[in-house]
Amino acid sequence: MDNEPGLLQGIQVNVDDAGQAFPRDRGVQVSEIQTFPCGASAASRTLTATLGPSTSQRPETANDSRASLARESISSHHATMKYAKKNLRDVKDSAAEHGLSSYQEARFPQRDLGAEQTGMNFLIVKPGQREAFSHRHRTAEEIYVVIDGDGRVKLDDDFVELAPLDAVRVSPGVVRAFEAGPKGLQVLIFGPHVESDGEMVQDFWAE
Repeated sequence: MDNEPGLLQGIQVNVDDAGQAFPRDRGVQVSEIQTFPCGASAASRTLTATLGPSTSQRPETANDSRASLARESISSHHATMKYAKKNLRDVKDSAAEHGLSSYQEARFPQRDLGAEQTGMNFLIVKPGQREAFSHRHRTAEEIYVVIDGDGRVKLDDDFVELAPLDAVRVSPGVVRAFEAGPKGLQVLIFGPHVESDGEMVQDFWAE
């Protein structure tokens, strides 16, 4: 069985496919291990472990000192990872990056917040404009919350009028796209983060 190595404060730790941890130095016992994905790729992740006391009764060694330092470092790391804050205006506008600024703004703060399971989008549709493209999801359910402006959303063949603080749940498989009124439309979008789950739909607004 192949092991995945992770380096923790100078202590080499191996993790097998069943999630068991085996320190290369058998004088150090790993009592708990957690994984924290770095960005969207599950292949790159940091392994952190809570190191317990040695199983043998012997004088303190250099390895014990390293384990003690590792415990202090992990405690501090966990304290700083309990939450994250980011102003959505400071998140990169992906619409501008793809030349869609005349239609909308779209900010995805998942990576900025270090979110592992939750996807989010701060969508702004410009006054009198429609989203640049329509889409649906194969497995993800999404919730849309209007925070400012007005307009409507097309869900398959249905049109739903929108006002501030309206919340709309959309099931997987439903094609959706927003159209802003004269004041523009600002929407917060929440759902599970599922890789490669979205699909663009062409000519959705054809009437």
